[in-house]
Amino acid sequence: EHIMNINHIDGAAVTAYADPHEPSRSNAASVATDAVGFADHRELIESDLVDAVVIVTPNHTHVDVLADVLATDLHVLVEKPLCTTVEDCRLTIERAADRSAITWVGLEYRYMPPITRLIDEVNGGRENRTYYQLLNDASVMLQDEVGARRARAELLLLDGRDAEATEELRKALRVADGYDSARIAARLAEVERRLNEQARAAKP
Repeated sequence: EHIMNINHIDGAAVTAYADPHEPSRSNAASVATDAVGFADHRELIESDLVDAVVIVTPNHTHVDVLADVLATDLHVLVEKPLCTTVEDCRLTIERAADRSAITWVGLEYRYMPPITRLIDEVNGGRENRTYYQLLNDASVMLQDEVGARRARAELLLLDGRDAEATEELRKALRVADGYDSARIAARLAEVERRLNEQARAAKP
């Protein structure tokens, strides 16, 4: 989809693409016939074939791919969400702060009815239960399951609802494909450790 959209922009051309999944590279080759394919995004970055990058990888991989791109002078458009945790978003913003190149998050979905309703409800001061229910509906619709559960966990942690956050992290870990399992497990261990400390402190 993104390749075809770029092909319709005057003055733009897809010169390279990267994907570790061979069938996806084959699909890309069918619509970007003159482009060079890579199995690793870092090889694309180092190829000197591009002056801008579009990141459309699974949501939970954005933080790592962005780290590599933001270390260069390449312009970058990353599909929403920027990252799947508040911590990773803040880290990415810091990495992008001193760049002269453009760092852009594709947020056109904010105009879709589920997101518009979510924004209206939050701005209207509705109670947290309504907010989280709407967030759940929007997340399931617009994100992969691992990314959605991690995002919900981080929001629950910000709200002080650590026990509920651990359940979301456990569910994310069960469906993770291995790429992000270590990161999720580490976050889960951190939250569980905090809960155990709170439980010990509460004992008479």
